[in-house]
Amino acid sequence: MAYRSIDFEHCLRRYQGASCHRCEMICPNKAIHDGQIDEPLCDDCGLCTAVCPMGAVRAQVDYEELFVRIEQMEEPLLVCKKTSSSGLPCLGVLTRHILWGLASRRPLRIDCSRCASCRPAVSKWLTQEVAACNEALVLCGKPPIICVQTDSREKEAAVSRRSFFRALFQAVGNEIEEVAKHESGIMYAFLPQNLLVRQAVNPAEMASLLVGIEVGDACDGCRLCEKICPHQSLQIVPTEEGAVLSFRVERCTSCGLCQGNCPKYALKIHPVFDGKNRFMIRIVKKETTQNHNENHFFLQRG
Repeated sequence: MAYRSIDFEHCLRRYQGASCHRCEMICPNKAIHDGQIDEPLCDDCGLCTAVCPMGAVRAQVDYEELFVRIEQMEEPLLVCKKTSSSGLPCLGVLTRHILWGLASRRPLRIDCSRCASCRPAVSKWLTQEVAACNEALVLCGKPPIICVQTDSREKEAAVSRRSFFRALFQAVGNEIEEVAKHESGIMYAFLPQNLLVRQAVNPAEMASLLVGIEVGDACDGCRLCEKICPHQSLQIVPTEEGAVLSFRVERCTSCGLCQGNCPKYALKIHPVFDGKNRFMIRIVKKETTQNHNENHFFLQRG
């Protein structure tokens, strides 16, 4: 059973006006070609999942469930399975959005001390993502993410007999659950932005971590961008003056479908969110003229 697979039905490359090779470009083992993952080459680092804007990469791990558990921890700590059996398969799946979702609520620690020797590409990725998230956290007056080095063999100095067996049974239960999932062949979809949507974050606080859009005067409110957006980031609401395009920035993954398919080339994506999420659209009503060549039928009394 493969660690990961790509669901072509959700892959960005199946859409018109889109070209995406992010998973291929970031894979350190060159295991991805033409939307297919070479199983023997995949080491389950999770980098392809991290960069996919569509959630098209399926994994054996239910990341949604894992991050819910981490959110509920009193002192959240991100580690890999080489450090703790309850950790992530690899920290490569982490993005600045996931890190913000976890660190903006309470102090967060992460142990990526082994990444450089284990998977250098993951170490480089984490350095970039943690730095970006910390910059945004500091600007908001929130504690930055702390990088620590934990000892997997380290045990608490004193632990009660009841607590020991509770932890033991929980660890065994988690292992059995993981084996069952592996044997069942279930593959899970995951999109990092879902964490932000679930937490209802304030986009203004994390503006540097999000992308923005620009809507030009050529926009005629055709609503194609709204219909084609796979994450419901755009919504056009009619008004007396024309219409308003609302942009839910926390949902946007910068997939580019709106920009690539706009018939008026009126929408552009910017690398940084500028705080603007509502755009006035002036809709010019076209005059209709009667076609005299059109056939008309009349009911006549005879």
